[in-house]
Order: sequence, then structure tokens, then C-alpha cells
Amino acid sequence: MITLLIEFVSYEVTVIYLGQIDVERQATQIVLLNFFAVPLMLSFGYQQAACALVGQQIGVSNVSHAKKIWRKLLVLFTISDIVLWVFLFWNR
Repeated sequence: MITLLIEFVSYEVTVIYLGQIDVERQATQIVLLNFFAVPLMLSFGYQQAACALVGQQIGVSNVSHAKKIWRKLLVLFTISDIVLWVFLFWNR
């Protein structure tokens, strides 16, 4: 949570600093950071889902099933992130 807070504060500081230099650079910075924030938000959601599913299985002492779930989720999340990045860069 603290790293997320640091990230948001650094984003705002960067935008304010670039606003002092040039308005066009500030607008470019905002657009680019929002563009790259979409995959970041997606990965945060994946992380929460994976922790819940794997944690449930570990909680009932089913470690082998937790490892299977983790492997499946890793493949699913990797493929979906690649598809998202290809989509974002293809439609820019």
C-alpha cells in the first residue's frame, strides 16, 4: 500500500513540475502515464485475485492444489497482459 501511495505522489509531483516547464509537456506526460497505468491496474487486480484463490487453498491445507491454481493463473495472467500490451500499442 505504501508503494502505491509513493507512486501516486510521485506522479502528481511530476505533473506539477512539468506544468511549470511547459503545458504541452505536461499534457504529454499525463497522457503517457495514463496509457501505462491501464496494465498496472490490471496487474493489481490479478494480484488480489491470485492471492485470494491461492490463500484459500493454503488455508485448508491443500498446498498441491494451490500450486496448480498458481501455475494456471500465472499462464492466464501472462497471456492476458501480453494481449493487452499488443492491443494498446497496436491501437495507439
